[in-house]
Order: sequence, then structure tokens, then C-alpha cells
Amino acid sequence: MSDYIINNNGSEIIVERDDVKEIDVRERVRAMRAKLALSQAKFAEKFSIPKRTIECWESKSESSRTIPNDYVLKMIETIIDYEEEINTLRQEVTKLRKQLDDKGENS
Repeated sequence: MSDYIINNNGSEIIVERDDVKEIDVRERVRAMRAKLALSQAKFAEKFSIPKRTIECWESKSESSRTIPNDYVLKMIETIIDYEEEINTLRQEVTKLRKQLDDKGENS
């Protein structure tokens, strides 16, 4: 059953729902890797996922139809978001420590 119509330069392309889901997954995984600036191997290592699994998630190949469920992707995205918040907080703590040190030296 064709569920989506994508307008591509004025022409309509009918796309199956499963194809759209796979495109979405590929793009989400690539976007997560890009956000962290990691290769497939480093991304796989960071999240304890086999590298071959990451390759399959990003692949267009018919032979690699393995895609993660949405829950797995949301978990990884949440971890990435929390890491960003933690890094921001670390930077703020470092700034505050420096300010306190500077005040202590000036006293």
C-alpha cells in the first residue's frame, strides 16, 4: 500500500511507508553520528552496538533490512542530549571555579 507522496521538483513520487521509515532511520542515525562527529566504528563502540549493525542501519541495500525500533533510537538520542547538557554544566562549573579562584587571589 502506498502511503506517501513526495513532491520532488514538481513531480510526484509514490513511496511505500516502509521505505519512508528506512530513510528516516538512516537519516536519524547519520545525524546522531554527525552531531558527535564519530565514525561508524566509534559510534558503535560508544553505544556498545556492533559496527555491522550501524552499517546496516545506515545502508540502502536490500540485503541489509535491519532497522532499529523507535525506542532504541530515542534512547540513543536521549543519551546524546544528556551528554551535551552535562558538558555545558561542566563548562559552567569550570567558569565559576575560575571566578572564585580569581576572587581568592585578589583578597
